[in-house]
Amino acid sequence: MKNFKIQVNNNEVKFFMELLDRLDFVQYEPMDNFSEPRVYPAADFEIRSVKNDVNVEAEQASKPDVEEVEKSKKDALSEIRNVISQIDRLRDRTK
Repeated sequence: MKNFKIQVNNNEVKFFMELLDRLDFVQYEPMDNFSEPRVYPAADFEIRSVKNDVNVEAEQASKPDVEEVEKSKKDALSEIRNVISQIDRLRDRTK
């Protein structure tokens, strides 16, 4: 036997239950809303839906600002440019 998770609009629930009642090969059980974690077997992590979680708010507050990230990217690019110019100077010396 296979299991399926199906969502039905509230205004169509009665029709859907009548339909399932008429199918002799189906057994169903109405359930309240629930959320399941998404588990990715190839990776070592889960994605969970969270609501009203204080940890999420704290985590978002600790994330760096966009301006800081852009500044660090610019700093990294300037460092790369400096290294490339030093390499070019060393090549010019050997010529």
